[in-house]
Amino acid sequence: MSDLVVIDVEQIVPLDFFTSNGVETFLADVKAKVEAFKPDVSTKKGIDEVKSNAASIARAKTAIDNLGKDEVAKLKALPKKIDAKRKLFRDTMDELKEQVRKPVTEIEEAEKAAALAEEMELQRIEQERIADLERREAEMKAKEEEIARKEREEQIRKESAELAKREAADALKAAQDAKVAAEQKAKEDARIAELKAKADAEQALRDKEAAIQKVKDDAAKAEAERVENERMDKAYAAQMASEEAARILELKSRKEHVAQIHEEAEKSLLVEINKWHDLDNRLSVAETIVKLIVNGRIKHVSITY
Repeated sequence: MSDLVVIDVEQIVPLDFFTSNGVETFLADVKAKVEAFKPDVSTKKGIDEVKSNAASIARAKTAIDNLGKDEVAKLKALPKKIDAKRKLFRDTMDELKEQVRKPVTEIEEAEKAAALAEEMELQRIEQERIADLERREAEMKAKEEEIARKEREEQIRKESAELAKREAADALKAAQDAKVAAEQKAKEDARIAELKAKADAEQALRDKEAAIQKVKDDAAKAEAERVENERMDKAYAAQMASEEAARILELKSRKEHVAQIHEEAEKSLLVEINKWHDLDNRLSVAETIVKLIVNGRIKHVSITY
């Protein structure tokens, strides 16, 4: 089995190949071979031949493209033209490759589609299995929950009945305890009331006795105050009488003293007048008295200017 496209890059002049009709001629030749290629894809040999020819086209594409690439690097003046030819060459070669490989590609795509369909069917079956399993689990869980719910309800019913029974017993006991407590409270209240009445009576008696004693104490206090006031009045009267007697006595003594002074002054005056008058008859009695007083010759008498 020979390749569909065989190329010897050593025999190609890149500049002539890419700048003349070399690319078109080469492509036309390859196209003709591709169109003439009629493989038997029903056999492994035919499939291998298709793959080999497609690979030879790919190798030829790469070889010539690299040849042009190298030429572009050498000839900077022709890059655009060569690049356009390269692109034409690559695109056409890809198309031809795909054209050659199309029968096998279609088979592979069909196989992939079949495999995908089979995979999807397997997934669908698996999903249905899982859904069925989940449905069964849900049904089982629902039954278990229903059983658990009924058990809980039965437990709650029993607990409620037991609770009601305990509450009734507690209520009865509470009523009995309340009755006993009420009776005890009534007895205690009566006892407290009796004690309070007795205490109130005793307190009333004490209050009465205290009131009587207060009246007595107030009377005794009033009598003591009266006696003290009377004593003080008598003492004051006695003191006033004593002071008045002393005043009268002092006044009498002072009058007697003044009279004595006057008497002594008169006697002294007469004596001195007689003396002075005898000595100087030219002086009047008045002048004589004044001189005597000024000279301090008269007892108990003085002149203040």
